Amino acid sequence: MGAQAAPRAFQPLNAYLTRMGARDLDQAALIEKYDQTLARTLQALESIRDDEWQIGVNYPDWDPMLSESVNLERLFHNISLHFNVHAREIREAN
Repeated sequence: MGAQAAPRAFQPLNAYLTRMGARDLDQAALIEKYDQTLARTLQALESIRDDEWQIGVNYPDWDPMLSESVNLERLFHNISLHFNVHAREIREAN
């Protein structure tokens, strides 16, 4: 699979798995899931020491927001960027 084929193959699978995972969630369940995930994220964030923020890995070019070298600082910042992208998509769809 070439470098460009992987993202194209990943996108439909990601969309399908997201829909399947959300199909039984009403608004209250979605809020609860979000709150649980946020709590775990904040717990992970608080566990990172000052000398660990630049630790990173090379990501594949599947997502322009997370590609090439991604350190912990960029990874955690991506959470808010990713959320804002979807918030904008929802606003535009209404």
